[in-house]
Amino acid sequence: MARMDHILKSWLDAGIHEVMAWFFDAEVETVTSKNVELQATLEQVITDKIYDVLLKDGRNPLFHVEFQGRTTH
Repeated sequence: MARMDHILKSWLDAGIHEVMAWFFDAEVETVTSKNVELQATLEQVITDKIYDVLLKDGRNPLFHVEFQGRTTH
């Protein structure tokens, strides 16, 4: 899954403004990718992608994407 994971992340990064405009049905001002680690009880979890989105209408949502494959545990 690591190879496919990298391909999907690269694909998403390449078109992130268009994806966010479609998803939120709004014009996008900026999109910033965040490297985020979450604490889940005793183990550290690194998310696939979190984007900080600033829409032209003033909304500022966070958008979380997690890629999973058949062999992902």
